[in-house]
Amino acid sequence: MDNNAVKRIRDILFYLMVGLELMIMIVEKSSAYAPYDSYLFRVGFMMALAVVLLSSYTGKQWLVVAGVSLLTFIHYRLTGSNDLLRYAMFIFACRDYKPEKVIKFSFFVSLAGFLIIVLLSVLGVLGEISMTGDFGRSVGIETRFVFGFGHPNTFHGAFYSLLLMGLYLWEIKDPTRAENADDTAKRRAFAFFAACFVLNLSLFAVTRSRTAAIIGGISVICMGFLHFADDGSDRIKKTVCGAGILIILADIGFSVWSAADSKLTDDRNGFIFKLSRLLNDRILNLYYNTKKHKGSLQTWTLLGIGADRDKYFDMGWVRLYYWYGIIPGILVTLLVIALMIICVERGDMAAVVLIASLSVYTVIEATFVSRYVGRMFMLPIAGVYLMDIPALEGRECQLWGIFGWKEKTDT
Repeated sequence: MDNNAVKRIRDILFYLMVGLELMIMIVEKSSAYAPYDSYLFRVGFMMALAVVLLSSYTGKQWLVVAGVSLLTFIHYRLTGSNDLLRYAMFIFACRDYKPEKVIKFSFFVSLAGFLIIVLLSVLGVLGEISMTGDFGRSVGIETRFVFGFGHPNTFHGAFYSLLLMGLYLWEIKDPTRAENADDTAKRRAFAFFAACFVLNLSLFAVTRSRTAAIIGGISVICMGFLHFADDGSDRIKKTVCGAGILIILADIGFSVWSAADSKLTDDRNGFIFKLSRLLNDRILNLYYNTKKHKGSLQTWTLLGIGADRDKYFDMGWVRLYYWYGIIPGILVTLLVIALMIICVERGDMAAVVLIASLSVYTVIEATFVSRYVGRMFMLPIAGVYLMDIPALEGRECQLWGIFGWKEKTDT
């Protein structure tokens, strides 16, 4: 079989894999019942494995693939959870595909799926249009719109994902530097960011979902600021990268502190109790929502709890460390920081905004820490950037400050 035929087969398998993961994610967000998702997960994993085996890597890259696969397989055998193994194989499968093309595919498939969910709810076929009740927000009984997504936070969270993907695709397509843009391009860009901000704010009026609305709005502002202010200089890169790393470390620190002090929320005059109330009892629930206090720091283990997950809670970084273990949690955190550094080195500032935004969102919501690979639209970026550093491609490289890798040049 010639190389072109192999590539065609690999491409077909790749997009079938991505489409399958997105389909599973879309159905899960709706009110439909999906009893066979575990079998579909295995099909998606086998497709990813086939794509990897049909790919061409350097010797060092194959060592990384083999090493990470072995470690995640050992984690699966020890804990019964195959999530990390599936995520790793999906990331490796993305190695030879342009992130913007995969994200564009994910954007339109997700948009179509979400619109179908909304349409089915409006037609009365599947799912409720709105929910009325006490959502624990200290405002009593209220009506919030869900449009078939089961919960207003899920509905606005779905829009938040589309918003970030849309911002990224716009910036990749039109990364016009401020000094080189004409007035028409500047007005077009300003109109786009303004429309995104207004649309996000308008959706908040019906969902009342504060987390997605606030973080989504800040993400639009940050992306717009970088679009007009980024001149490609090292000063901008260092500032953005330093701020991004601090954001991630602050998110982790806050999550660990919340898990450690969640028991103290019974002191109704204390700061942490008031903070937990502001976050809809998310911190309090880490300790008091189950008899075994699942999620509090004392329940964290080195390798996680495995597949036995009978309790879900909202704080995403806490869920990562509780579900998958302290050691995998630290490694994932380091990989996220490394990815941010590489994005800055490559000048992909839009990806930096996405990483920082998702990191903050994951402090409060656990949407992106789940069994559903299709939720994490950043994986194609990770697959290309983390496997594309010079050290893994057999080229000599040197460390550029603290911000990444750069090819050596002869002097």
